[in-house]
Amino acid sequence: SQYLPSDFKGKLILEMGDLYSKNYYLTYKNLNFLNPLKYIYLLESYLVKKKEMELFSKFDRIILYSKNEIKTINNKFKKKIYFLTESIDKINKDKFVFSKKNNKIIFIGNLNYLPNILACKEFIYSVIPRLVKFLPDLKFYVIGNIKLIDKFILSFNKNVKILGEQKNIERYMGNSICGISNLRVASGVQGKILTYMSFGLPVI
Repeated sequence: SQYLPSDFKGKLILEMGDLYSKNYYLTYKNLNFLNPLKYIYLLESYLVKKKEMELFSKFDRIILYSKNEIKTINNKFKKKIYFLTESIDKINKDKFVFSKKNNKIIFIGNLNYLPNILACKEFIYSVIPRLVKFLPDLKFYVIGNIKLIDKFILSFNKNVKILGEQKNIERYMGNSICGISNLRVASGVQGKILTYMSFGLPVI
């Protein structure tokens, strides 16, 4: 929006997608109080909210993806909001086949996005140790862009496969149990759910 010509006279439509001030605030709430990022995210949430209010005033229409977020917006801006559901490009039929021998759990997302890496760490350190008691050969496949240091640290767990960014994720769907979307911050959840469902993969 900052590149909009000052002399533009037409209709102004902004595809905002998510309210990032809310995402930042939820991230702040889910970080440990000893983590300095907690307070940076709190400050950023206020700064981003101030910018969002400016944009709501400036633009004629704002596109958002979440009905719950739309409910939190000031009533004077409600008439400007256009709700748009997210979608996917195609349905990938017959990529998932149920079997009691399936042993893979899938997580897809950009691991450079803090809520995604937090979700993976929580699953690896808190959930997997309980699951392997019932399924010793369980494999947790993490697909998405990730920093080398995070990949190095998370790969120490023998039940974890960090695949990084993949152009073709279809080949990893076989022998899967489910895809997980365990984010404590709403941003990114919709895309994961739709991606997993497009492969016929059960979603947790």
